[in-house]
Amino acid sequence: MKSLPKTLDATYDQMLTSIDEDSREQGLLALQWLTFSVQPLSMAELAEAIVINTREDPVFDFEDRLFNPMQILRFLPGLVTITSTSWHCERKNEIKLAHSSVKEYLISSRICEGPAKEFHIREDNANLIIAETWLPYHLHACSDILYTVNTVLD
Repeated sequence: MKSLPKTLDATYDQMLTSIDEDSREQGLLALQWLTFSVQPLSMAELAEAIVINTREDPVFDFEDRLFNPMQILRFLPGLVTITSTSWHCERKNEIKLAHSSVKEYLISSRICEGPAKEFHIREDNANLIIAETWLPYHLHACSDILYTVNTVLD
């Protein structure tokens, strides 16, 4: 009991700093998407988004895909929840932050003063990253569709 964090901020610090060093970049990307996405994300959508690297060419490499989207839970223990929804006979596993206090802490200035400061999220940066990720992904998807259509027409 003595090793338990005394505050909610300390609990989040402990959760964030426990993220494996090799998974931190993807964990931060996932948190940015979950904090500022305008619509709920499925596990598959988030898994695709966090493997897009806008600093390299090509930005989307099939080899980098998470073939098991549930791996995201390994990145973000205790910070996210999954809900299963149905819409037009289609089941979808949506992922979201576990509580509104997670978002509140991630965007607060308080996080900058603690051990998890690398996980601080600014809305303008997160929205830019979302846009930089979304556009190349959809351009890649469209180019695949156009290639397929042109191949069939030829």
